[in-house]
Amino acid sequence: MSYALKQVILVTVALFQFHLLTDFFILTVFACANYFALFIVSFAWPVISAFLAKRTRSCYGLCQPN
Repeated sequence: MSYALKQVILVTVALFQFHLLTDFFILTVFACANYFALFIVSFAWPVISAFLAKRTRSCYGLCQPN
């Protein structure tokens, strides 16, 4: 093989590996964002909604009067 062809193959492999690395990083960030959104919906949202209901004191007829 010629030297130029070897260099082209090496650069192509290096760019492909960099592409895989950036894809892995982006997917990891999205996965973390999904888990954070799931945490907000499942754990923090009842606290937020209870706080808002207590603040506005409106239960829309769904809760018993104290």
